[in-house]
Amino acid sequence: MNSLVSVIVPVYNKEDVLSRCLNSIKNQSYTYFEVLLVNDGSKDKSLPILKQYENNDDRFHVVDKVNGGASSARNVGLDYARGEYICFVDPDDYIESNYDDYIESNYIERLYNAIQQADMAVCGYNRIYGDRNVTLEKQKDYKVSKELFLKKILLSENPGSGYCWNKIFKKTLVNDIRFDESIHYGEDAAFLYEIIKNNVLNSIYVCNEGLYNYVLNDNGLSRTLDENKLSGECKIAYKYLEYTRRNYPNDFAFAVKRYLDPFSLLIIYCDDLNVYKKELIEAKNLVSHLKKIEGVSKIKLFLIGFKIKYARFSRFIFRKKYGLR
Repeated sequence: MNSLVSVIVPVYNKEDVLSRCLNSIKNQSYTYFEVLLVNDGSKDKSLPILKQYENNDDRFHVVDKVNGGASSARNVGLDYARGEYICFVDPDDYIESNYDDYIESNYIERLYNAIQQADMAVCGYNRIYGDRNVTLEKQKDYKVSKELFLKKILLSENPGSGYCWNKIFKKTLVNDIRFDESIHYGEDAAFLYEIIKNNVLNSIYVCNEGLYNYVLNDNGLSRTLDENKLSGECKIAYKYLEYTRRNYPNDFAFAVKRYLDPFSLLIIYCDDLNVYKKELIEAKNLVSHLKKIEGVSKIKLFLIGFKIKYARFSRFIFRKKYGLR
């Protein structure tokens, strides 16, 4: 007998793209699901559109709340979820669906079948740039331990591994884990980090077929460079770096090189002097940790240290140019 899948969709001012997203869910070959449409205080016509889907399909349920951000909306969805399995879809995006097509090309059906073999399942995704569709190269499916999967996330060896929207989770795995509402960018990675640390998780099944369509646009949060975004990135980066330092010391230098960018950018552009000092101290601490690890070349230490010094110098030039203190 099939089990109920809860699909959580956080919505804020998405009237122009909402129908595309919801139709892709509605037309899934796997039909035993509920869709939790969490309206996060939208000011456009998103709520009436959501209500229309709720009235026409009893699998769609609207939860209306005051604006609190994507993490807050997802957490409300988790609180309401009744399914044995949970997945997330962002309203800008859409999932592969064609009821009459080959079943395995449908997002929910494919992930549902995959998670029967593991505790969590992941699928590939397509990057949508306007009229351009960039499909990730298809590979063979595989099953992996949580240790190896987390390492792939830490070292960015697996595209899309740090997102939540291309995954399905057992509800018992999520349990009381929630999104950090203080983070406004990178909240997926923080949530996933807590999920993977969970002792209940043993294995992940990876479906490399691109079943999720990730739409990139210039107006989305993911395309905006601001202090909140950088602060969120730094918070996640430091958490991942600490884990790497403790568990994969041989890979720590590579991880620092990868995760140093948000620290550098925040050092350059941050207006709050206290935040600037905090991130500078954390960046210097990373270099100190590196010096304690055997096998890290002096050249690599020099280059990483130079990057921090260059960021400080760039901050001085940037703020002087624009008359900032």
